[in-house]
Amino acid sequence: MQANSDQERRIGREKDREDFVKLLKELRDAFKPYGYVLSIAVSAGKDTIDRAYSVPEISNYVDYINLMSYDFHGAWEMQT
Repeated sequence: MQANSDQERRIGREKDREDFVKLLKELRDAFKPYGYVLSIAVSAGKDTIDRAYSVPEISNYVDYINLMSYDFHGAWEMQT
């Protein structure tokens, strides 16, 4: 079994950043006896990562961190 948390637009208070780490720790502790995989999908933007995530702490509790890198270019640009 795999659980994934989609955190694409996650920008909040510092407490939210800390609470997200706590949530991942709780999930890891609950999943470990079953051998479940825990992954998260996060924004790939550096500004968002720096504000919203404690990557060193998060990496202690998840098996995979997926970067959502699909919104860097799109129809809003003047070239294809």
